[in-house]
Amino acid sequence: NILKIGRKVSCILIALYLVICFAAFFLLRLSNLNYYVIISGSMQPEINIDDVVVGQNFNEAEVKNYVNIGDVATYFDGKSYVTHRVYDKTQNRNGDTVFIFKGDNNNTIDRYSVKADQIQGKMLFTLRNLAWLFEFLNSIYGVVTLVSILLLLFMVENTLAYAIEYEMSKIQSENTDGNKTVDNLQPVS
Repeated sequence: NILKIGRKVSCILIALYLVICFAAFFLLRLSNLNYYVIISGSMQPEINIDDVVVGQNFNEAEVKNYVNIGDVATYFDGKSYVTHRVYDKTQNRNGDTVFIFKGDNNNTIDRYSVKADQIQGKMLFTLRNLAWLFEFLNSIYGVVTLVSILLLLFMVENTLAYAIEYEMSKIQSENTDGNKTVDNLQPVS
């Protein structure tokens, strides 16, 4: 009875682990969050190469209200994603809100002003040195490896549970067959 309960609990724990692993990674894809792998030292020492920046996505109107001077944000410059600090927020000749960015480790501001519709999101937090993990999990090899590990854990848990159950049933059958047990052993004189 205890073994069956233990087995059910361990199956539930493995299933819960599986759900948490997939949810943690894919939550970023399903939510209003995104992640960016840092490939330059322009934001050191706060953000380093191979860090992962998790940011909240905003639409153009929200960017104007929620992204301010001093915030770290990611924008798309037409070729690549850039994660820098907002150095200034102003309006251009047309009255559009534009942002001036600068990397903390750079001596000058970025070359061009950035329009609100170019801003991808505002940084919420940084995951130190985890670029390799995100890149791996984004690959087919990462997904196959994660699923394989979880299946292996499930198989090992089931094998151990059956082995323990088998050994317990052998002990119980020996006890009912009249073999000596710890309870009916007599001291040696």
